[in-house]
Amino acid sequence: MSQKKAPQKHIRDLLKEKDAFLTTSERVYEFTLRHTRALACGAAAVLLAVIAGFSYVNFRQAAEEAALAAYEQALVMASPEAALEKIRADHPGRLAARLAALALIRLHAEAGAPEKALPLAENMLQTLKPAEISLKPLLLDNLGGLYEAVRDYPRAEQSYKALLDWPSLTDNYKPNALLAVGRVQSAAGRPEEAMRTYEDLRQSFPGSYPAFLAQARLAALKGEALAPPVEHVPLAGSAEEDAGGGTTPSE
Repeated sequence: MSQKKAPQKHIRDLLKEKDAFLTTSERVYEFTLRHTRALACGAAAVLLAVIAGFSYVNFRQAAEEAALAAYEQALVMASPEAALEKIRADHPGRLAARLAALALIRLHAEAGAPEKALPLAENMLQTLKPAEISLKPLLLDNLGGLYEAVRDYPRAEQSYKALLDWPSLTDNYKPNALLAVGRVQSAAGRPEEAMRTYEDLRQSFPGSYPAFLAQARLAALKGEALAPPVEHVPLAGSAEEDAGGGTTPSE
């Protein structure tokens, strides 16, 4: 039985059919034409996001510069406290607000108002950022002095000892911190501990001025008189002796 042949298509119908072997570039081109609007919207969204990011960075930088300018203006005022407080209120978290807090701590301490400076110093110590960690020794020292001023000797001692435990504290400042520890121990009514601290200071940093003060305080705690400093005696025939400015042991 003979097979029936498929009916042949007219050439006009063949021209209307889609070619099954479009090249890759033609397919991409057709896809782009069909999705031109969607692609354009996506590109616009990306562009807007980039512009918004740049705008936000520029806004933050402008705000930082404005806050720092206000801080510098406050420092030259005769009474900068109100301006510094305004900077802290208007620019929380910014560098200028942190600098304003430090300035207020110093101003209140110098004005004899430790009760105003203490909350600022405590808050700053508790909220130190990683980039501000170098401020910790300064804050500990300030807190020690402020607690000492309000006679909170346990906290003062705690602050000074934390300062001594600071890894990068230089030997130039350790004698002063030890002297402060002994001072608050003595003020708190613990003379034995104070004497041990002063003795540690004398042995660890002999020849330093804090060691000389420690020796004087040790003598006072023990009820001993500290030997007076050696009196300066000019050499015989010196210009100082000729001018009558010196005294000799025989005098």
